[in-house]
Amino acid sequence: MGRQISGGAGLIKLFTGSYIAPGSVRTMDERVARAAVRAAHRRGRRVFAHPSNRAGTQVAVQAGVDALAHVPDQPEGTEALLREAAQRGIRIVPTLHMFASTVTTEERYLGPIRDALRVFLEAGGRVLFGTDVGYLADAIPAVSSPPWPGPA
Repeated sequence: MGRQISGGAGLIKLFTGSYIAPGSVRTMDERVARAAVRAAHRRGRRVFAHPSNRAGTQVAVQAGVDALAHVPDQPEGTEALLREAAQRGIRIVPTLHMFASTVTTEERYLGPIRDALRVFLEAGGRVLFGTDVGYLADAIPAVSSPPWPGPA
């Protein structure tokens, strides 16, 4: 992480739930995630997490990340965690357009993701606008400064 920060990284993204094959997610060890969050915050950087599923969301929330880079796209069982994330002030970048553009527009896939986002919002969660992909032809460029003030 130190090399990335020295090289100009403005934030750190952890893959707390990482797809290793279609439908198969590997979860980051929570101790590693906590250490990474502490180290990034000491260096004044925010931490985003890619959660993918319930286990990845749990690691992200317990590690104290600043934002979830996506609503979990395997959202089963994430309701309590998303409420806790909202209460802790963790933000979400929903990336619903990215899911629809890169996976499918089928309601059986997108509906549960939107429902998970609704749970987060109803718990007082705050949403950030953006995406982490550079391959969507109709994506709007990312904002260069974070939408919340102060150091991590």
